[in-house]
Amino acid sequence: MASRLYPSERRAFRYSKATMLLAACAEVLEARGEPARANELLSRFREGFPQHRAFQAELDEALRRR
Repeated sequence: MASRLYPSERRAFRYSKATMLLAACAEVLEARGEPARANELLSRFREGFPQHRAFQAELDEALRRR
C-alpha cells in the first residue's frame, strides 16, 4: 500500500505506524506498573526528534487514542 503513495504521504504513513507502536509500548509499560519508564520512553523520542513536527503530531494523536 505505501508504495502507491507520494513521498510525503509515505513518510506520514510510516510516522503513523511508528507512533502507534510507540504508544502501545508505553501502554504496556504502564500496565506493568512502570509509568515512569513509559514517560521516559516517550520523552526520549520527543526529544530525539524535535524538528519532525509531523512525527510529534502523530505521536500526540496516537497517545490520545489509547
